[in-house]
Amino acid sequence: MKRLAICVLLILIIAFLCLPASAEPCDYTRPPKNVLVIFSYSPSYPSFDSLLDGLNEAFTDYNVHLQVEYMDSKLMDSESAEALLLQLLEEKMKLLKHIDMVITFDDNALVFIDKYYETLFGAGSSGSIPIVFSGCNDFETTESIFYAHKNITGQLEPSSRIKTIDVATRLIPDYTSITILVDNSTTAKGLKTQLMAENVNHYPLTFINSTEYTYSELEDMLSKLTPKDIFLFVACYVDSQGNKMTYSQSANFLYTTLNTPIFTTTAYEIDRVFAGGYVHDKTKSGYDTGKIACSILYDGITAESTGLMRDDNTNMSYMYNHRYTFEVRY
Repeated sequence: MKRLAICVLLILIIAFLCLPASAEPCDYTRPPKNVLVIFSYSPSYPSFDSLLDGLNEAFTDYNVHLQVEYMDSKLMDSESAEALLLQLLEEKMKLLKHIDMVITFDDNALVFIDKYYETLFGAGSSGSIPIVFSGCNDFETTESIFYAHKNITGQLEPSSRIKTIDVATRLIPDYTSITILVDNSTTAKGLKTQLMAENVNHYPLTFINSTEYTYSELEDMLSKLTPKDIFLFVACYVDSQGNKMTYSQSANFLYTTLNTPIFTTTAYEIDRVFAGGYVHDKTKSGYDTGKIACSILYDGITAESTGLMRDDNTNMSYMYNHRYTFEVRY
């Protein structure tokens, strides 16, 4: 019996040793890592929560303090708004004493931290604080910033939004026009450039820029589209008179104005408003960004060795609200 007990104990010990290693628990006896996170857009934009959820998931097993700030570029893209954010961050840097990393989401936040890096962290910082970026559509600007810094890495946001139009033309093969609504935001400019570059099938793309019309004029123009017209929503957060809309307000404006299915390049509100599109998984993007940050903060990987990455559509998928697609309102 004693021998049997010893054998059972040995088996249990071996089984325990063979269990997969779990992440180390947070060591709160050590100072936390302070990570400054800057979003280009406010929490009113749906990607904010999705990206932050993914980022928090990646940092679950680490003692990290996220210092989250945002620019609200959709509604307040101005020098005065930029100056206010800079003033806030300068005060915060004095209180925090040190920052271990900066994470930026979308183009404007990366441009902001590139512009004010030395102002915030000191003239002698010389790239000592690593930058991890995500969600950039303006590849040219992003690459110029990347090659100007030593301690920076990140991911270019996948393009191929033309695939939304590819499928839309299959759902509406006898279409009469393809209208794409944009504004002057960095995201809209980047997606417009990508759409034109990828239009190998020579679709007759017509771009309408919301900043050239009032919302009333837009409503009149868009209401004339029919179910035979393909409509792609990219952005319309401001009109010619400076009137602003949030993402949800834009979606509702289009839903109540248009008589045709509305395609998009983001996953938000597809079940309620949009017919669908080839869309980006923002939660996974936030998680991937966080894992890159963890490898630099804890695994001894350098940003320089990580390099410039491009997510070749691994986070993209087709999402369609088939009921809305085929039951067009009249």
